[in-house]
Parts: sequence; C-alpha cells; structure tokens
Amino acid sequence: MVKLSESKKKNILIRLLANRILFALHLFAYCAVMGLLILIWAITGAGFFWPFFAIFGWGFGMGFHALIYLMYNDIFHFLTKIRQDPAFRVLFIFHAWFYSSVNIFLIIINISLIPAIIFFIWPLLFWGIAFGFHALGFFLWESSIGREMTNLQRKYPDSEMRKLKMMATSKISNFWLVIIHVGYYLIVNIFIYTGIILVRTDISELIEMSLWWASLLGVHIFSFLLFFFVESLKYVVKGVFIHLAFYGTSNAWMLYQYSKDPLN
Repeated sequence: MVKLSESKKKNILIRLLANRILFALHLFAYCAVMGLLILIWAITGAGFFWPFFAIFGWGFGMGFHALIYLMYNDIFHFLTKIRQDPAFRVLFIFHAWFYSSVNIFLIIINISLIPAIIFFIWPLLFWGIAFGFHALGFFLWESSIGREMTNLQRKYPDSEMRKLKMMATSKISNFWLVIIHVGYYLIVNIFIYTGIILVRTDISELIEMSLWWASLLGVHIFSFLLFFFVESLKYVVKGVFIHLAFYGTSNAWMLYQYSKDPLN
C-alpha cells in the first residue's frame, strides 16, 4: 500500500472538499434559477411551459457534473470502479447520459411542438447505432481485455503486467472504434440506399459519397491492422505508411472529381 505524506493527504482532502462545494453551488444555482423561471411562468399566465428549455439545456451540463461528482467521490461503487477503467469505458457513462437526455428532449419537443412531423426517430436511430456499438464494447470489455492479456502473456512472458495491460487496452479500444466505424458505414448506407430505391431517385452522387467514405474506412482499417498486427516495422515507418495511404486516397479522389468537371 502506498503511503502518502501529510501534505499530499491535505491536498487530496482540499481538492475533494472543493469539488463537493463546487457541485453543491452548481446544484443550488440550477435549482434556484429553474425555480425562479417556473415562478415567472406561473405568474405570467402559465401558458406554454417555456422554462422547459432552460431546465433541459442547463440540465445537460448539470447531469454531466453530477456524474463526475458521483464518479470521483466514491459514492457509488459501480461508478468508482468505472472511473479506474480505460477512457473507452468511462466515456460510455457520459455517452449514455447525453444520448438518453438529448433524445428525451427531442422527443418532448417533437410531440409537443411539431406532432405532425416525426423527426426525433432519426437522431434516436442513427446516434443509437454508435451508442449500441459503444454499449457492446462496454459490456464485453473485461472479457476482451482478459483474452488479449492471455495472448500477450504467452507472446511476451518477460514483460511487465502494466505494460501488457496498456498494450491490450490500446488494441481493444482501437478495435471497437473500427467496429463502430464499420457498423456506421454499413447501416447508414443500407438505410440511405433503401430510401433512395423506394423513392426512385438518382443515386450516382450517393454512390460517390459512399466510395469516399469507404476509402476513409479502408485507411482506418489499414491503420489498425498495421499498428497492431505488423510488428516488424517501427512506429515511425508505420506512421509514414498511414500518411501515404491517406495522401494517396485523398489525391486520387480529387483527381477523379477534377476529371469529371475540369473547369470547376
């Protein structure tokens, strides 16, 4: 167990107390201002509930602050444990908060103000794709890290556990980023082309956009494979290869666009 000096203990306690005071002040200000707005709304006729926008708008930040407070003050064991995990898992908690709160806000706005046009389903669906993959990575994280650590221990038996864990974390994090990217590409294109086919419109420009996105996705996958499966090259050389891949892809695309309309 690491022993802390009295000065370090004091600094930790001061930071902890400061964070609690800041959160309490933020919460008090939020409740006071929202209460005042609701009072003004009630006094001025209690028509359309316009304080709703302030409640949700400021509430996004208030909820974010509350999550940080709960996570870093050891109030809930689950959040305390998540705090000690890699950024991929920590960010999922914040991702879940913003995904749920923003979409609830949009649903309420849609139903209360523009019920004739249902638009909330699109951010709920398309943002939900990324959120779903992020959630999958979150819940499969420990088993994925465990398998990767086992493989690395066999491969590098003399390496420190801390170094092996860093390597495993980096690989699994980047793997899930690639999976999210691939999933987004496939699902978005399926939805777009399905809609285009149903309305029978020209798809030539959409095909070009899909190809451009596919080229970027290809560079992303190439980068992942190069960094995590090709050990014979140094990192600098790998960086050069990735740079060349992106450079070549970008210039090939620009030349293609120029060949279509050289005057523009």
